[in-house]
Amino acid sequence: MSDKPQEEFNEQNQTKPLPEFKSAKEPKDGRPPKASGHGEPEKKKERRKLTSLITNNFWLKVISLVFAILIWSYVINQTNPARSAVFSDLSLSVNYEYSLRNSGLVLQNDISRLPKIRVSMDIPYKEYRNVKASNITVYIDLSKITSTGTYELPVYASCSNSEAVITSVSPSTVSVVVDNLATAEIPVIPSYSNTLPSNLYMQSEAVFSPGVLEISGPENYVSRIAAAKVDIDLSAMKDGYKASLPYTFIDSQGETISSSSIEVADNKTSILVDMGIVTKKTVPIEYLSHLINTDKLAEGYEFESAELRQDTVEIIGSAETLANISSLHIEDIDMSGMDGTIKQLNASIVLPEGVIMLNPAPAILDIVIGEQEISKQLLLDIQYQNPPPGTNYTASARQAQVVLRGNYFNINSITDADVQIIVDLSSLSAGTHTLQTDTWLVTDIRGITIESISPSALTVIIY
Repeated sequence: MSDKPQEEFNEQNQTKPLPEFKSAKEPKDGRPPKASGHGEPEKKKERRKLTSLITNNFWLKVISLVFAILIWSYVINQTNPARSAVFSDLSLSVNYEYSLRNSGLVLQNDISRLPKIRVSMDIPYKEYRNVKASNITVYIDLSKITSTGTYELPVYASCSNSEAVITSVSPSTVSVVVDNLATAEIPVIPSYSNTLPSNLYMQSEAVFSPGVLEISGPENYVSRIAAAKVDIDLSAMKDGYKASLPYTFIDSQGETISSSSIEVADNKTSILVDMGIVTKKTVPIEYLSHLINTDKLAEGYEFESAELRQDTVEIIGSAETLANISSLHIEDIDMSGMDGTIKQLNASIVLPEGVIMLNPAPAILDIVIGEQEISKQLLLDIQYQNPPPGTNYTASARQAQVVLRGNYFNINSITDADVQIIVDLSSLSAGTHTLQTDTWLVTDIRGITIESISPSALTVIIY
């Protein structure tokens, strides 16, 4: 048959739907038929079979189980079969290292960096739980090494439990380097960081105890170690700071050298550091109250002023001591008998016990002592001169009291002869005239002032 008729036949079949047929068992309302009750007896039969497997000859089965356990226990106790166990990450120890050192040699390897060891063993069943990693020792033996060089040494393992049998060790060998044993004495040096708080002062460089370390170890390391460096953070300092600080080995370039094979005498792991840190404080200096007898200077002099060029000072001491100090003062200066030739004095500052002055310098006291200014009274004759021709005159006073003021020595040197009072009558006409003192001529003496003249006016009659 060709494909085409087959296609037509299919098309005809698709256009004519087949009639629907309903099952005779399907209910007319479309609900599913009720399940048949024949399955339940089958399930009950299965449960009975399972129960019978357990209950049938029950005690015989229990007795069989007990006998099986007893036989298993007997076999285990009699044969004690071995069980395999593996212990990993075991630290390698070194035997006869002291013997190597006695020969002037030393292991250059850092023991803590030797590879971890894995040990496999067979352990009798009875001892299985008693064997732990702490029972196992893995080690290398240095007793046969007599010269420097690189060696591939076997790794040995042992167990404190004699029943255990070691079956394998991995790795089975390790490589070690042996060097000449060298010793040296190296200084301890500080390495400062940050800055000291402003209220603290470091009196000197850090003092270390001990100041020198004696080291020994592989020549390759010891020969390159230049010093033991102690790192000190100045910002963490406090008054009276002392502490034990760790150190690191450095070479001449300041690079760190680290190796567990380097030993330090007395097993010193830290250095006692005394920083000499004390408290710093700035306080004023009192001085005026310590100038005594300022009223008993040499005759003719008086105290005018004094000034200390350095009016504050920085002091250091323990925090407890400085807490009670708010100022310092100079030693008392007795000014009795001083005169104007005194211009400067070196004052000594009194320091309480336990107090030190920073940057001590002479405390220079500038003193001003001047001549006293005094007054002096003179009773002088008044000289009337130049009356108009052909006239006569009368005056209300023939003498005047003059009060002069000036420096002590100038005033005391003046006598009556040094001062004249002249009243010029040449400009007066006949009649009565009142002449104020400002019209008088009084001798002018340098440095001397006229404080007053009495009487303050004269009456002159020209006739």
